[in-house]
Amino acid sequence: MGAFTVKFGMESNYSDPEYKYIVIKVIGETGVVSDSLKGSDEDQTYIRNIMNPAISNALSVLSGEKISYRDLASHKERFSSAVTEALNARSITVTSFKLINIVPNDSSRKIIEQMDKMNAISRMTPEELARLQQEKLQEAQRVWDALSPEEKARVEAENKRRLEEDAERMKQTVEAAQKIVAASAGEAAVRAIPKFCPNCGTPTGGCGKFCSNCGTKLE
Repeated sequence: MGAFTVKFGMESNYSDPEYKYIVIKVIGETGVVSDSLKGSDEDQTYIRNIMNPAISNALSVLSGEKISYRDLASHKERFSSAVTEALNARSITVTSFKLINIVPNDSSRKIIEQMDKMNAISRMTPEELARLQQEKLQEAQRVWDALSPEEKARVEAENKRRLEEDAERMKQTVEAAQKIVAASAGEAAVRAIPKFCPNCGTPTGGCGKFCSNCGTKLE
């Protein structure tokens, strides 16, 4: 009989009631006892492959109950029960379950921080927004004043390069739009040619600039 501890770390999608779709990182460790497993790397991988889907399923259930990601740690027993049930089904006994951390991963954390900032700004009064803008401008000025002449030159060169790239992309966009408009205008001109000569009534076939019979201009 083998008794050992399995450390695990996994990520799973989570539908948060406030932030919608984020990714939750779960880290912890589980003590297990098994008649057939001794704790080798292969054994631990086998157990993790059983636990991870159980933890994901528990997260899915909590998501359906509209539990905020902030409150997931308080539901440790739900995760412990899910893992215990999954391992017991494989004749593996759980002796301990420790949830070390359950938080959004780095990319989701940045999204949450950005959304929090946007929400905070949306609740500001016009006066508060004006004060915030002034503070940002003053901060930017302090940063600029602290730069050396060489650093300022590099910043100005980088800004110039970006402006030139933006101007070039805009130019390409305008040229592409002009080609589309010109092509559309040409098609419209072709479609505008009458099917019969307005002078002699000869069929034109919908093409050509002059009547093949009397020479009348068709456009």
